[in-house]
Parts: sequence; C-alpha cells; structure tokens
Amino acid sequence: LRDPVTTAAKLAGAPPPLGAGGPPPCRLPVCALRWAPGVVVDTTPLIGSLRSEGMYGLFHQLQTGARAPEQVELTVCCSDGHWFCAREDEASRFAALLLY
Repeated sequence: LRDPVTTAAKLAGAPPPLGAGGPPPCRLPVCALRWAPGVVVDTTPLIGSLRSEGMYGLFHQLQTGARAPEQVELTVCCSDGHWFCAREDEASRFAALLLY
C-alpha cells in the first residue's frame, strides 16, 4: 500500500472528516489485511460455518462464482500503516477470502 494514489493509501495518510454515513468504502487487497489482536476463527465444520454467511458457505460461493470477492465487505482500520480486520464478527468472512 505504498502507492500514494490508491484510495487506501490516501485514507491512511490523512483521513477525511467523517460524514453521517462514516468513511467512504475503498478496496484493499485481502493479503494486505491482518488479523486483529486476539481474534480467533473456529474452523470446526458446524452448521453455522456451513451456512451461506458462514466461513465454508462463503468460501463455496466464492469458488463457484456465485459471489465475487468484491461483493464481500469488511470493516477495517489502519494503525501505524497496517490495516486490520476490525470486527470480530467478520472474522469468518475474512477467513473465507483468505481461503479463496
């Protein structure tokens, strides 16, 4: 993310004032994200992880083309130039994107 013209680099350098809807969305390469400290992912194949919004269900949708990676949104934050997946409840989506 050292390319200064990308939206992510601009947001990390000098975030704009927040509007009513929060910051504008931007695209980041999934491999540029890090796990938030203390977040764990349960990879046990239980019913919840096999459903459409579970880790394996989402991974299946990505593999079959039913869903594009660009359609998966994550809440991220930037700290000291590193981007983190910010919400623990989105860890399964982040894991599915990494598996893909």
